[in-house]
Amino acid sequence: TFRLKLRWDDELPQPLKNKVRLWVKSLHRIEDLKIPRFALLQPTDKIAISQLHSFSDASKACSGANIYLRVEYTDGTIHVRLIASRNRLAPLNGLTIPRLELNAMTLAARLSNMVEREINIPINEKHYWSDSRAALGFIRNQATRFQVYVATRAAEIQATTDIENWHYVPTALNPADPLSRGEIPESLAEYYDGPPFLYQS
Repeated sequence: TFRLKLRWDDELPQPLKNKVRLWVKSLHRIEDLKIPRFALLQPTDKIAISQLHSFSDASKACSGANIYLRVEYTDGTIHVRLIASRNRLAPLNGLTIPRLELNAMTLAARLSNMVEREINIPINEKHYWSDSRAALGFIRNQATRFQVYVATRAAEIQATTDIENWHYVPTALNPADPLSRGEIPESLAEYYDGPPFLYQS
């Protein structure tokens, strides 16, 4: 509503009313939501490999990032759990989608580094996922001189992450997609447990 410059007592425009009704109807998805207290299934001495997988996405509304802890145990069990999530409203000055996606990737990089500092589990690998080929191109290109906005964020990502560990993920498999649109995910179980491909050896 602040983007439309509405006052608190103004009637909402019909398109916005429709969006609110849809959001309220989707609240039934969280009726039976239960979030496990523990991120691990077994003691830490049973961990063979531990990884952080960061997913980012953006829309004209906001940017978002999800961080998943993926653990392979010595018995071959694979466990994935959402351990951090954050979003930011998009700037009002009308950035292009690739720039918004770059903002989301910067948010994911910062959040992943914070999680690694705070979690009491040694992390063996960190991977980052985005569904924007254009934004991935920004951070992989070290020859072109970009404008300050892009250059600043690309430089931060290059300095704080391993560029080789940034990957493309289709939008349909990106759990940060509903987060960037302010929607409650269709499948909350998959949202908290991570996309299926993280369970592949």
